[in-house]
Formats: sequence, structure tokens, C-alpha cells
Amino acid sequence: MELIQIDDVREQITELKKLIRVVDPRSHATLTNDNVREVDFKFSSDMEYVEASRDVGLSFATNMKKFKKLIKSKARFHTEVDIYAIDESMLLIDGLKVVHDRLGLPA
Repeated sequence: MELIQIDDVREQITELKKLIRVVDPRSHATLTNDNVREVDFKFSSDMEYVEASRDVGLSFATNMKKFKKLIKSKARFHTEVDIYAIDESMLLIDGLKVVHDRLGLPA
């Protein structure tokens, strides 16, 4: 994942087809307080393992409309945000699945 400038977002999304992650300033791109958030993953009953789920997971902006919505949401609490971009092909590893939002359904 690479930290990018706001001016690069449109190119990253539309031309390079990268996934964009918007996080609180100077925060980790996927962790909160150096740990995964329970709302981002489905945990086993003993909280030891992450289970497969089509209902929860990390969210990424894949279009400008979603990106602007995320920025607006973060603006309620922060004047700055960090923006990361990742190429989806880097996520193709065993046990990890990328599920794209379906058109017409809430993200």
C-alpha cells in the first residue's frame, strides 16, 4: 500500500484501477490501536481466529463517488486524512478474497 496525494486519487481510481483506503491522519492503513477492529472482521467465538464472511471486511473506495463520501464522513472529525492506494493484484494471496460491492446495493 502506498500513501498518495489527493491530486492523484482520480488517476489512481479511474486509470490505474487501484483500491483507495481513507484513514485517520497518521494512522495505520488497516489497523486501529495496532489491532484489527471487530467491526471489520467476523471473529470466532473465542476471538482467536478471523472467519470467512461476505458481510464484513476492509472497505476501499473504487470510484470517485465513494471516495468523496468517505472524505465527507472523515471531515466531521478530522481536517486531514491519509489516503492509501493498493493494486488489487497484490491482494491475490491464499485465504484472502476481494468482494466488490454490487451496483445498486449499499456499500
